[in-house]
Amino acid sequence: MNYSIFKCLFCGYSAQVQGESYFDEGSYKVMQTKVCNGCKTLFEDLYDLPIEWVILNGKDPVSLSKALSLSPHHIGTGCLKCSKPSSTAWSKNKPVCPKCNKLMTLKYNGNLPSKD
Repeated sequence: MNYSIFKCLFCGYSAQVQGESYFDEGSYKVMQTKVCNGCKTLFEDLYDLPIEWVILNGKDPVSLSKALSLSPHHIGTGCLKCSKPSSTAWSKNKPVCPKCNKLMTLKYNGNLPSKD
């Protein structure tokens, strides 16, 4: 599984998130990186999108973001840390730290280590 770690060099906050909308092959759900408006942490939120839409329009981040803006069916519970439902989409294209509003850097982008 591919994953990314973003880190703020100013305040030290870091998070393991994708930084975009993506289709999760295992759950057949769409994930989107969000910022919790309560505790200001990054997390992956879960949306249900008809598989027919994904087949017809593609799995690329731009198509999935467009689909979520048109008719998302939110099935996530909100923030994984504080459970507040209020959140805002976050993008690796403009990786602003939710804690201090400085730019974050991509510290790692790769595969999870295997358990062999």
